[in-house]
Amino acid sequence: MNLYRGRRIRIYHQFVIIVGLIVVAMTASIASGGQQIAPVRFPEELIERQSISYRNEHYVAASVLFNRLQSTSPSNLLVDIRGDAEFGAFHIPGSINMPLFTIKTKPSLKHKQVVLIGDGQSYAKLEQACQNLNAIGFQTSILLGGIYFWALEGLTIEGSPPSLMQQGMVPPQTFFSERHYRNWSVVQTFQASEKEAQALIPDSTSIVYGHRNHVFKAQFKREIEKIKHNPMQWILLVDRNGSSYDDIAKEIEPADTLRVFYLEGGIEGYRQFLEKQSLMWRPQDQRKISEAKCDCCPVKN
Repeated sequence: MNLYRGRRIRIYHQFVIIVGLIVVAMTASIASGGQQIAPVRFPEELIERQSISYRNEHYVAASVLFNRLQSTSPSNLLVDIRGDAEFGAFHIPGSINMPLFTIKTKPSLKHKQVVLIGDGQSYAKLEQACQNLNAIGFQTSILLGGIYFWALEGLTIEGSPPSLMQQGMVPPQTFFSERHYRNWSVVQTFQASEKEAQALIPDSTSIVYGHRNHVFKAQFKREIEKIKHNPMQWILLVDRNGSSYDDIAKEIEPADTLRVFYLEGGIEGYRQFLEKQSLMWRPQDQRKISEAKCDCCPVKN
């Protein structure tokens, strides 16, 4: 009976300590307005951004492709390489759904002008596939901006597509895989120190969105002017946690929306993604979760 009572007391003390730690953490968050990102040091390999660019010769703009499709030539073939569910939900009229890796197994397509259609966010693998297919006799190009830019141009979509805002959301894992390409100009819209702003996404620009929206609008317009002559350059907006994108979008001129994407979950969502990725860079023994033993646990010999 005394042993059972002792265990109950220890469990109670542990519970009190855990609750106390939670209260302290919540108090600190409230005191800071919930705005500070916890300083976490990640491996340099996860943060660094190289300086490479997409190859313009692989791409065709939505307006150019639309005009090409109006001709009587039957040689154009639109291949949507997205998943079955995404294609079933919405797609460009006349396109077919086919996994990217299967195209090379269909030599009958070599006499077609094959246009690869993705979500408009991931290009690294598409470029490599396009280059490999062309090297073995295919005539392949990539729809610039994917189905997202096609929709932004107001061109016909079959099915029930999500809102343009949703289509323009870039998942953290997608940006992580594309971060080395300088075609993405990152603009962070939250209030932060220079060190914090560059900690997770180096070489980003800070344009704070807040009470002085006219200032944000003017500064953002200057960023658009920097890239307007390069159709292969886009802006990725990054807020604190993904909650302000709807309001920010209202400050962007309709003509400029074709250049804008949004990082899903904001910088906080990206930080959480990096935390999971960082486990892969740790030694195996550091990934094990230590288990506290209690009196009732059997002793291993």
